[in-house]
Parts: sequence; C-alpha cells; structure tokens
Amino acid sequence: MRPVRGRYFGAAAAVIASTLITLSGPALVRYAVDAGIKKHDTHPLNVAAIIFLCLASLKPFVVRAQILLAATAGERFLHSLRVASFDKLQALPLGFYERERAGVLISRLTSDVQSLNELVREALVEIVGSALQISPRSRSSRSRSWWRRVGASTTAPAVRTTRFAIASPRR
Repeated sequence: MRPVRGRYFGAAAAVIASTLITLSGPALVRYAVDAGIKKHDTHPLNVAAIIFLCLASLKPFVVRAQILLAATAGERFLHSLRVASFDKLQALPLGFYERERAGVLISRLTSDVQSLNELVREALVEIVGSALQISPRSRSSRSRSWWRRVGASTTAPAVRTTRFAIASPRR
C-alpha cells in the first residue's frame, strides 16, 4: 500500500474537489437569488454565473484526474497483490497441488482479483464521493420535516445497492 499511497491521496483530493464543485451549484444559485435577484442587482447574478461556468468547465478535468489516479493506484496495488499471491502459491509444497486441482485455484484467484479490481477502481471512489455528498445534504435537511429525513436515509442506500448489483457482472 505504501508505493501507491500518494496516488490514493491524490484521488481522494480529486474526489473532494469534485464533490465541492457539485455542491457549489446550489450555493451559487442561493447567492445569486438572495444577493442579486431579490435586491434587483445583476452584479451578484453575473458573478455567480461566471463562477458556476468556471467550475462546470473544471469538473471534467477533476473527474478525469480522480479516475486516472484511482485506477493507476488500484492497478499497482493489485499488481503487488498478484505478485504476493503467486509467490505464496509457488512456495507451497508439491503435496498441496496433488490435493487441490489447478483449475479451482486459478478460478478462485482470478475471481478474487477481479472483485478486488472492481472495488479498488470503481466502487471505492463511488462510495467516498457519495458519502461526501450525502453528509452536507443530510445536515441541511435536519431543519426540514422528519419524514423527509427518514425517506432520504432509507432510500439512498437501497438505490446504491441496487446500482452496484445491476452493474456487477454475472458469474
């Protein structure tokens, strides 16, 4: 994990930046409405629009950096995991291979590495990003009615679980 720690921190910084860009949209609209439209002043509206345009044009680059850093870190981590696994398999005595079938071992190793690959490359970034987006929104919904909070807290995990169940390959 040490050789890829910097890439994971970079990916985490990109996830945080992407989440902040996503969450800044409603804040900019609120600023434009409160400071500009309600007071019949166009300057705050123009400022909010320019900032939003800059952030919207920056978002694809941040997401690209997030994906590249997480993917390369994940690939390097999985490579070291594969090397360690095969070193362990090569160190086993021949009697082990007489008891176990080679096809079963290769199948288990391949499926485990494939599952870890999905987790490290995609799911981990999704989970962190979703958690970062849910946290401020849940804090802002505390002032609203209790039934909205219950509905949001029960449906969000179900939607994410369903998304990962549908997106995962069938075995």
